[in-house]
Amino acid sequence: MRVPEKALCLALLCLTAATAQSPAADQACATTFGNSAGTSHWCPGSCTTWRNQSYSEAYGRGSDVTGTLIYDGSSPVCLAALHAGVLRSGEDKAVAFTSATATDSFVGTIRNRVVSKYKEVPPNQRSYSFSEKSFPTTTVKIRSRGLTTRRQEPEQRHRDVAQRLRRSLGGAIALT
Repeated sequence: MRVPEKALCLALLCLTAATAQSPAADQACATTFGNSAGTSHWCPGSCTTWRNQSYSEAYGRGSDVTGTLIYDGSSPVCLAALHAGVLRSGEDKAVAFTSATATDSFVGTIRNRVVSKYKEVPPNQRSYSFSEKSFPTTTVKIRSRGLTTRRQEPEQRHRDVAQRLRRSLGGAIALT
């Protein structure tokens, strides 16, 4: 018996949709700085979008990223690249990063719709940052006394917005 071509295509499409996995299940997407084989990593677009949703929408605004611009070794490289602004949602791209010794803590922020976590740093822990400059983003840093916003470009606007926020919050804001 011959199966009509359209029925076969429909069956394959349904099978593909039924077996589609989340980006976290993909090995390239799950690779962290600490288990990366080198100083660059290929990030497929599926790592930052899934079923036409951004990562944060698909995962309820939760992520395993720790730090801001300087990341913990347990952070997934591709998601940290999206957070840092060196990778756009849905973009296929190789990202380069460097390693150094961390200082005192990793800062948690919300950037590019990805939430990162805060973490105290034990002595001599490795940290990672991207070699490439990021595109302009807005950062909201959550702190106990208020919040800090930063827009990378232009600098004067950054100072003006920060001053207005500082005045409205009664001085409970710090420039970063």
